[in-house]
Amino acid sequence: MMQDSDRSAAIPLFALGFRPFFLGAAAFAALGAALWAAAYLDWLGDFAPRGGWLAWHLREMPFGFACAVIAGFVLTAVQNWTGSPGLRGAPLMGLFGLWVAARIAWLWPAIPVAWAMAAELLFLPAVAVRVAWQLRRVHQRRNYPLVGLLVLLAMADAMASIAQLQQDFVLLRQAAWAALWLIGAVIVL
Repeated sequence: MMQDSDRSAAIPLFALGFRPFFLGAAAFAALGAALWAAAYLDWLGDFAPRGGWLAWHLREMPFGFACAVIAGFVLTAVQNWTGSPGLRGAPLMGLFGLWVAARIAWLWPAIPVAWAMAAELLFLPAVAVRVAWQLRRVHQRRNYPLVGLLVLLAMADAMASIAQLQQDFVLLRQAAWAALWLIGAVIVL
């Protein structure tokens, strides 16, 4: 197993891929549960995320929470699979910032929808490109299917984003189901 011996990452949180994403996923789950309870108890008044609370919940559990966990896992595991250093420091901060920006933009409807779409639709492809680059660099083909699953998950995310904007709950539900199957495939793989 590869140890974190490179001290170039000044902030320990951004020295390994799983650290910010696992912490972010845990914080997001706690915040999401608190927001959901507050909305249910009508403590938030007229405030609602883009598409309403049900659409937000349906979309954010697979594409917000689960994709953060997957990103943290694959960004850490790929360095063990390849024996080469993983994403760290400023590039990892940028990728994590993209994930955080997407979560905030989908929750807060005052943020322009183009920003929400840009942050959301760049995140998973960026993870897939980084993993593919690292695998290709050492010619390790046995984990290429994981890159394919990340790309399919990004496509389901795009479908969910469009569905939420159009308030097409049937399409949003189909995208969420597709994501759940793909998340299951990532776990099994």
